[in-house]
Amino acid sequence: MTQDKLDILSATEAHKMTDEAIENDLESLRPILKKIFEAAQNKQYNCYISGTTPDYVIRKLNILGYKTTLEKGDPRDPREQDIYSISW
Repeated sequence: MTQDKLDILSATEAHKMTDEAIENDLESLRPILKKIFEAAQNKQYNCYISGTTPDYVIRKLNILGYKTTLEKGDPRDPREQDIYSISW
């Protein structure tokens, strides 16, 4: 199926396509793995990423053995944001 051709797409097919896109997506991991690499070189056992990181990226990190913890920002302070702590 191509985008040029308007075929009827079942929910099952859409689900399978989404699963495949998530499975094959390495671009979203690359900047995070770079942060991990830099932190490890600086003798650190953790680093932080945005709390808006998609759930599937967090799951991939967990599968790779990293521990992820969501740290909520103070909702009273608009400058604070949610962040994930990634540790190894």
